[in-house]
Order: sequence, then C-alpha cells, then structure tokens
Amino acid sequence: MIDYSDAIKTERMGVVRDALAGGRMELLQDKFLLARIPLGNGTVEGAELSFAVSEGAAMLGGTPTAARLLDYYGRIAAEWLVVGVDVLMDDENISAGQTVRVLSCVIRHR
Repeated sequence: MIDYSDAIKTERMGVVRDALAGGRMELLQDKFLLARIPLGNGTVEGAELSFAVSEGAAMLGGTPTAARLLDYYGRIAAEWLVVGVDVLMDDENISAGQTVRVLSCVIRHR
C-alpha cells in the first residue's frame, strides 16, 4: 500500500471535488435506487472532501444503506459510501415522493 503525504492527499481530493461538480448522489437500499440528490459545492480539508446539505425527492420508499456519487455525466465516481457513517441524513426512513435531506457527505482519502 502507498502512503501519500498530506499535501498529495489534499491535491487528490481537490481533483475528486472538481470531477463531481454538477453531479449527484444516489441513495440505495440493496440494489434499489431510492433517491437522487444533487451535490452541492464540495469542500476539501486535508484528506477529506465534504458536501453540504442538499435535498431531492425520493422515488421509492425504504431505508438507504449505501450511497454512490456520480459526476455530471452520470458516471460513478465513488460508491459504497455507508449511510449513517459517510452520509448523514435528517431521517433515514423515507417514503416515495418525500423530500430527502442529506445533512452531510464525507469522502476520506486513505
């Protein structure tokens, strides 16, 4: 495993932030897509990239367990984010048509 310097980690997370500009988050329960949420502006601090509060409408009801981030073109940039750890929501039990609010999303460089 490669151990990057803090400066390199910060630079790499900046590239990820730029790649996700205009992208979205998808909330999943198993293989089912529950909601799409537009990504706000990302902020890089050291080895972490965080996204602020954002909202979208749920297409299906359920309890999301995972999330993935897609770029502007719909290509997956990051997946298997854990809801409740990497992605924090105001309510993890959602119903179809409900406004879903993501409080924060954080990606950490390893």
